[in-house]
Amino acid sequence: MIVPAKQDQCGTDTLVCAGYSRILLAAALLGLASSAFAVDTVRIAPIINPPVGTAVHGAAELQISGTSIVRAVDGKELSNKRISQMDREEYTDTTLTRDAAGVHSRRVYGRVLHGDENASEFGAMNGRTLQFVVKGKNIDVTSGDGKPLDDDERMGLVELAQRSLRVEATNLCIANYPLVVGASWTVPASQLADCYDSLGHGVKTIPARATLRTIEQRAGHPVAIIELSFVRSVDRIGALVFDTPADAAVTSTIEVTLDIPARWSRVTVTTLTGITHPKGPDAPSLTTEVRAREMLTSEP
Repeated sequence: MIVPAKQDQCGTDTLVCAGYSRILLAAALLGLASSAFAVDTVRIAPIINPPVGTAVHGAAELQISGTSIVRAVDGKELSNKRISQMDREEYTDTTLTRDAAGVHSRRVYGRVLHGDENASEFGAMNGRTLQFVVKGKNIDVTSGDGKPLDDDERMGLVELAQRSLRVEATNLCIANYPLVVGASWTVPASQLADCYDSLGHGVKTIPARATLRTIEQRAGHPVAIIELSFVRSVDRIGALVFDTPADAAVTSTIEVTLDIPARWSRVTVTTLTGITHPKGPDAPSLTTEVRAREMLTSEP
């Protein structure tokens, strides 16, 4: 029998054989270490305000549902009413110029609806065209369709543009450094105030915890999926003033197409239960249970 030289050497010289085994083990460990550190990182930067010449189609929808329950002092249920509300708007944003004179952009609204489970009606901005000029901290909004804007509309649109710039600066509350799948980060309350609307009047917000859960391939494009959650205390919703602030639990899922950063979506669900005594502590109580689902989409 012809024995391979290496096997014969190990059979006659245990020191050489042991040394060779250690080399193989070291090489294997080195390979494992290399694979452990060979983790891809991604920078997630969704586009909020489009670059010059790019049109971004956006949509925002808010659905609120729940119940309003009146109970007597002894706890007996006196009435139970359903809560339902819907708001939806569609629009196209286009950045026209960006130079020393400022940023000139146009927003064209499609359908803008407000309603409930029974009926809906068009909102004030339905079908409107607006022109925005942003220069430093100054924002000017004018009508682009010949129909004038009243002072309240103009003020609301200026606040909308200001908020959009702040959300862009905070990267939609996504960490602005490279991330690996599984990485988590904290979002301070000051950023959450711009990124997420409050269901009612918020008096305290606990910083959010966000995590890059996965990166999926969809139609040939990598899509980052982020989950974020936090709690915001709300002391009132409209005319309803709660006996004690209600904890509104907020969960949000953000999806960003990494190689098409203007394509992203966000679905946010807020739930809360608050109790109030509109006619005093010795009168019947009103328990309001609310679930709000907000969906934002952006598509170039």
